[in-house]
Amino acid sequence: MSESRGKKVDTKQQLSSDLSIGAMFEAKLLTLFCIRALENGYIFELLKERKDLGSRLDDLIFKYQLPGNTSTSQDWQYRYLQAKHRQDTSKMISKEELENDDGKDFSLAKYFRAFCRILRRGDNIQDCIICTTTDFDPNDVVIDTKDCNLPPHQAQADTTATEAAEATKASQPKITLNDITDQDEVILKFESKKTSRYKLKQNEYMQEKMMNEWSNIHVLAKALIACANKEGDSRVRDDSIFFHYHVSLLEEKVIEKIIRNEFQFHDHFKKNDDTLSDGAKQLRQTLTEKGANLENCKFKFPVHQNFEFGQKKEREQIVNKLPLKVTEEDVKTFFNKFIFVVNMPNEAEFKNILQTEDMIKYYPKIECPTQTSYMLDVTKEMASKKDLGYKLKSEDGIRLLLRGITIVSSKYKKELEKEVQFNEDACNKMAIKLSDLLDNKISLIVTPTPKHTAVKVVSSIQKRPEYKENGSFFITKSIDLEDNEDRKRWKNILKLKSEFHRPLIVVCEKDTPELSNYEDLISDSDEQTAKKSKIIIIRDGNAYENGIVTVKDEITYGELNEKFQNAVLEKTITFQGKTLTVGDLVE
Repeated sequence: MSESRGKKVDTKQQLSSDLSIGAMFEAKLLTLFCIRALENGYIFELLKERKDLGSRLDDLIFKYQLPGNTSTSQDWQYRYLQAKHRQDTSKMISKEELENDDGKDFSLAKYFRAFCRILRRGDNIQDCIICTTTDFDPNDVVIDTKDCNLPPHQAQADTTATEAAEATKASQPKITLNDITDQDEVILKFESKKTSRYKLKQNEYMQEKMMNEWSNIHVLAKALIACANKEGDSRVRDDSIFFHYHVSLLEEKVIEKIIRNEFQFHDHFKKNDDTLSDGAKQLRQTLTEKGANLENCKFKFPVHQNFEFGQKKEREQIVNKLPLKVTEEDVKTFFNKFIFVVNMPNEAEFKNILQTEDMIKYYPKIECPTQTSYMLDVTKEMASKKDLGYKLKSEDGIRLLLRGITIVSSKYKKELEKEVQFNEDACNKMAIKLSDLLDNKISLIVTPTPKHTAVKVVSSIQKRPEYKENGSFFITKSIDLEDNEDRKRWKNILKLKSEFHRPLIVVCEKDTPELSNYEDLISDSDEQTAKKSKIIIIRDGNAYENGIVTVKDEITYGELNEKFQNAVLEKTITFQGKTLTVGDLVE
């Protein structure tokens, strides 16, 4: 038990609470990336907890293509993100936390090794992000310093040039940050919350650390020697160096199994065979420099249930190649790609931002809390699953974001279907007409009975494979497009990039609006999205519109299905003073 403000606090309970808050923070980040990536037209996959891909930068992996790119592997870019939610934001990030190679939240060494593993794989890295609710301690970390010379009041008049240079070098801050907040950012930027973004400023001290003691090859060599001397921890935990390289150590012939869980250096490795990989050769050189006895080293790795050293834990697991020695270019790339985003909204503030800045673009204000809560609940549930194959694709993200729109659309469809339904032959004939309509951005169906024709259109469009799934098209009343705010929301919905057409069927129940009222709903979409954005307007009348593909439709008794034909026949009327059914009259 520990004490806080005079009250006893159960540390286990506090840890559980912190983990829960952290999980919600990550779910909100996933939701934020999903909504804003859709808004900006990205095709993407959101991945979570993939240590084989992101190593210690795997709370969120954003794999995406920029709008307009073709779907080839070379076009994919990656953003790797690690989320660090601190309840007590007065506990700021210190220089010590950054410099310590202790595996804790803000250890640069840990993240540099993770970055190098990603870089070694050849991913097109946009950036690697540490995203946190706290900030840097301004008394401990220098921010946006243009030069690191001693302030004037510290310099002595009689100091020689050499002494001044030495003094300057000694006093130079080891970690300096450049403020990049003003640079473009479409996801991790908010209207109601001031966040800051920083990059590390490269210096010799940091470069020396990264090229030597912080490097993967140095840590792996050190761990192998310690294991051989029975001095280190040989367990393959997910935070150990062996977790990342135990498969490649065997595959690249560094070590070989003797019996069960006992290993020794591979004969090819000991002889420095020409067939060794570059990683194996450089690891051998590093071990030799550290005085390792390659002939007599033996290793013993504990056996775990359902896990064997040197074997992939999951079929889909990505295997890291053995590390190479760090180059100056590697260090330069890290400084260019590694970003801190600080002063992020805390877990409590985040939900309000999602409602007021993001969900409001697709839903009326009154519905935003419900829709936001639903999306957060789903992403949290998905994020809690640790299976290796978890991913949220952009098309799934659209379905998730527009679930509420789909529900309202389905409800209206069912209301219309209560009035009338059609037989197979009638739907097939309408399906032929729809083929021409769906080739155009805006098209028109004129009919004396717009609501009934709408049912025929919906029944027909669902015969097409791309529109069978719920949410693959929407239907709404024209009155719901009269308000400017409603129109903005539908415009945002139709702009969402999708693999499929998502037609909007507009039913003019009583009014006959001008078609020009709808052109702006898709006019400024990008070319690819505009080609897939379709609006079919169903309204009263029988006149054709110039320049608009128009078809006429009339409802006949023979088009109704058996249930509604019988309903017509069973209707009663008064004829010559008698109450009769329509069927009686027909006979």
